[in-house]
Amino acid sequence: QPANAIDSQLCESSRGEVMNEEMPSNLLAQPLAVKIYLPPCYAENREEGYPVLYMLHGQTYLNDQWQRLGLLTAADELITTGSIIPMIIVMPYEISWSATPEESSFDESFLQEMLPYIDGNFNTCSERGCRAVGGLSRGGNWAIYFGFLQPEKFTAIGAHSAPLFYGQIQRMTTELKVTGAVAKLPAVYIDVGNSDENLQQVTTYVDLLKKNNVPYLFTEFQGYHSEDYWRAHVEDYLLWYSEEFTSGR
Repeated sequence: QPANAIDSQLCESSRGEVMNEEMPSNLLAQPLAVKIYLPPCYAENREEGYPVLYMLHGQTYLNDQWQRLGLLTAADELITTGSIIPMIIVMPYEISWSATPEESSFDESFLQEMLPYIDGNFNTCSERGCRAVGGLSRGGNWAIYFGFLQPEKFTAIGAHSAPLFYGQIQRMTTELKVTGAVAKLPAVYIDVGNSDENLQQVTTYVDLLKKNNVPYLFTEFQGYHSEDYWRAHVEDYLLWYSEEFTSGR
């Protein structure tokens, strides 16, 4: 039995639990709706807390998008077989999906309210090495934004078919010029379909990372900017995030 596999003598469950909560917010006009996946055999008193993966949805979609795409079903299977470590997956709903980072308060609420809320209400490992954020399309824009804005909070960031916000390339260019900035960054994973309409924008910031010697993993799969594309790669994403959680960064 793999080292990470769930001990069937202690727990027979092979499915996690999905909770729907509303997080109170002083920064948003209303509470932040959030789906929280607790892995199979989640234990409130487990000595080592669980790592947390925050996964953000795309523009115009709801926070059930990753669940519909099969991310949680894949997590159940991969955790049960020991292919990935048990983790909590948090999926907040960004109601103001058309606002720019300058106009939105989603980033402040996410960083200042949501992270401590999850750590305070669930059995998490709250260290940097136990926290990752990823997203698809606009959600991936946010993941890159968060990871570069507050790199001390995340061990890994994933941008899945993310073209980045307007002006983000300029912000990143400025941030990367700061002495020591590259060494502080989380691990970066980028992927995009070879027929994605945003392919050129994605490769532009991949080139920026390469030019500045930022370590990253970039994969160009076959596919479009579509749910079929992301659905086909949920296991790839989970395997990468789990590897980063166990790498000891």
